[in-house]
Amino acid sequence: MAKGHFSFPLHQLKIHIVSNDPHYLKVLRSNLSFSHRDLPAARKGIRKKIVLEFEHKRGMKLVHGHSDTTHSLYDMPHLGIFRNIDYKRNRILVRVKRKGLIPESWMYHYCFLRPLFLFLRKFGMVFVHASLVAKGGLGTLIMGSAGSGKSTLSIAFLRDGFSYFCDEHPILTLKGNRVFGLSFVNRIGIPRISMNNFPELECYSQWNPIVKKFFVNPDDIAEGDLGSQCRINRIIFPEFSKTGKLKIKKLTPLELFKKLLKDDYLVPDRRTFNPYEWRLGLKHFAIIGSLANKVKGFSVRYSPSQIPFLPKILSEFRS
Repeated sequence: MAKGHFSFPLHQLKIHIVSNDPHYLKVLRSNLSFSHRDLPAARKGIRKKIVLEFEHKRGMKLVHGHSDTTHSLYDMPHLGIFRNIDYKRNRILVRVKRKGLIPESWMYHYCFLRPLFLFLRKFGMVFVHASLVAKGGLGTLIMGSAGSGKSTLSIAFLRDGFSYFCDEHPILTLKGNRVFGLSFVNRIGIPRISMNNFPELECYSQWNPIVKKFFVNPDDIAEGDLGSQCRINRIIFPEFSKTGKLKIKKLTPLELFKKLLKDDYLVPDRRTFNPYEWRLGLKHFAIIGSLANKVKGFSVRYSPSQIPFLPKILSEFRS
């Protein structure tokens, strides 16, 4: 089968996707529908090219190589997914041995985001499960488990004049002893119960019955206000409640550190015995340490009626 391909810039990196599965390319194009080349960081020129090749075959023989810079410790054999990362040649090979169609969520998360995350560490970048918005160059990370309201709060912040960076997996990087957030623009997913706070967005949204969310393009919320880079100065851990009073607690550095360790992107995989991998993993701990010591952290329990007012309340919160 002939291979298709497409490329997109990501903060001075060029990501080149090659695949023999047209459905894989369609899924990625759909999720990466926003042109990163329109962002300021993409206009400064490409420094490195990363090639990610995806193969979907039945009955293929899989051969894995291990060296200081090539490994396959991140395979998922129970799902038929095998991933090789070659740091020397800047190449990622994802192979799937599975009959029939691969679920779209697997294609995007297991066969694209996860291997790309592993490779971005070479350039001092890591993903984090969070929404990222910013105002005046200062970024707010909204972290938490699924259903905690990260996407809903990000829309409330956009309504309050913040710039949009990402709704699911922004990139973090360390400059000096400060952590900066980089954009990875994607659609915003809103659960039905939260859409009641933004009824005007329903006409712009698309309902996904599989994940049970409305998806909205960020341009429909804050047209042209897409951020590129900001310094992280606040982290919010929301907890959604259908009823109840608003409760805000400022976290100590230790409490913040413990919460950050729950993010599986930020914590290095302890299964690898590759020395090169361990050196890359040290950057994770440096980022976590800087966030815990240099950034303000808050836990927030809120109900739907309080969503529109949270950005202003949090900006005025001092204790």
